[in-house]
Amino acid sequence: MSEPSPSRTELLELLAAKDLRHKHLDAQWTEALEEARKYKAELREARHLLRAFNETQEVCAKLMRQAAKAKVEFALFFDRMAKPCGPPPAGGDCTTCAEPLVSNPCCMLPCSHIFHLDCARKWCQEGDNGRECPLCRKHLAACAGVKRPLAAEE
Repeated sequence: MSEPSPSRTELLELLAAKDLRHKHLDAQWTEALEEARKYKAELREARHLLRAFNETQEVCAKLMRQAAKAKVEFALFFDRMAKPCGPPPAGGDCTTCAEPLVSNPCCMLPCSHIFHLDCARKWCQEGDNGRECPLCRKHLAACAGVKRPLAAEE
């Protein structure tokens, strides 16, 4: 026995339901594609940020190595320029901290001025002071007769 054929109205209703399902699936597919496009753009931006972060890390690491090298070069420079000595026979005060020179180890800079060793080192390490005497402002290397400055001075 055969089943009765659907009526024209039933066929139209079935087609409309299928069309509705297709439209719904199309809308879902379109939405999924749009989400994928957004994700792809976000992923591209994340890759860009990661690359910039990695480049920044490399620059920071390079600067840290340069700072460590400059610190070592400064220590070598200062040790060459500042000669340890006792306080002057007349006594006196350190002109950077105003404490008596007899209170701490002293050093004599190439310009013959005497300071506490720690005071002179701290003064010379400060950026704007460069490598000059705190009292007469003469460049230490020039006072010592050094012809070619170290790389950290350049």
